Amino acid sequence: MAEEKSHSPERMPLSSAEGVSARNNKLWNLQAWLKLKYVKLGYHYLISNAAYLVLVSLLAASYGSLRNLSVHDVIRLWELIKFNGVTVFLSLSLVVFTATVYFVSRPRKVYLVNFSCYRPDSSLKTPRELFVDRTMKAEIFTSENVAFQRRS
Repeated sequence: MAEEKSHSPERMPLSSAEGVSARNNKLWNLQAWLKLKYVKLGYHYLISNAAYLVLVSLLAASYGSLRNLSVHDVIRLWELIKFNGVTVFLSLSLVVFTATVYFVSRPRKVYLVNFSCYRPDSSLKTPRELFVDRTMKAEIFTSENVAFQRRS
């Protein structure tokens, strides 16, 4: 009797052409799927925290450029800002507006607090055929909708 060759990934020879072709003929590759899953997860984290990443990079760039300033440079910068108050006010207003729009438009997390299912008394239940008959008489549903409602 000829022994059947196992096609499981842990038993396939890595160097033989038969093992490679059997691995390529699969309907889906678990290893590639896992890699794609983690790519999607990383992308989700990147997009979800994009504002924080931009803020941290701006703070790091600001720190890198401002750490070499002397006291005289800081005083000069303050005098420029003091005489140009309109620009400072508009810039701060833009930052506050952008932050407000970002935090207001973020989706809020929803937690399941309580789950219950209402079971009516048998006197309040409607037979399926009566329901379907009244649905057809209402003439607001298409025949596909009625067929869907007829299914159990």
